[in-house]
Amino acid sequence: PSQVVISGNRQNLDEFSKTCKESHIDTSFMKASHGFHSRAMKPIIGAYEEVCKSITYKKPKITFVSSVTSNIAGEYDIDSSYWLRNTL
Repeated sequence: PSQVVISGNRQNLDEFSKTCKESHIDTSFMKASHGFHSRAMKPIIGAYEEVCKSITYKKPKITFVSSVTSNIAGEYDIDSSYWLRNTL
């Protein structure tokens, strides 16, 4: 891949960036409060699960590739557990 996003604590990210630069790999930092779709989301997962379970899901009207499975999302693939897996 030509672009990759990683997340972690700042010290680890700085060390990773330094290692990349030593290998002549460019790095940059995104302006974000935390790593979305990462363990940084754990503190909100309980409240998020409640919201996800309160939603009535329907069959997707358009075909799309799941970011969880990398397959075409099917009628029964999209439910509250899908969104929890997508978040972490």
